[in-house]
Amino acid sequence: MDNKKINKGQIRAIRGSVVDAFFPQFLPKINYQLKSGEAIIEVTLHLDATTVRKRHGVKSLFLTNSLVNCQE
Repeated sequence: MDNKKINKGQIRAIRGSVVDAFFPQFLPKINYQLKSGEAIIEVTLHLDATTVRKRHGVKSLFLTNSLVNCQE
């Protein structure tokens, strides 16, 4: 097992096809993929120092879902 830290975030808002997620450690880079269960979304915007935004057709995401940065 490698020693990379897993960057986990929490979905903060879902409005239609827009998902906002909070990452307390560090932000995933633009165009990086985030995974929540079977759903994979791609970061399109940094809103501030701890929040990213993605527009995507997400049907199976809920506010209780966590997100994992798939790329380090």
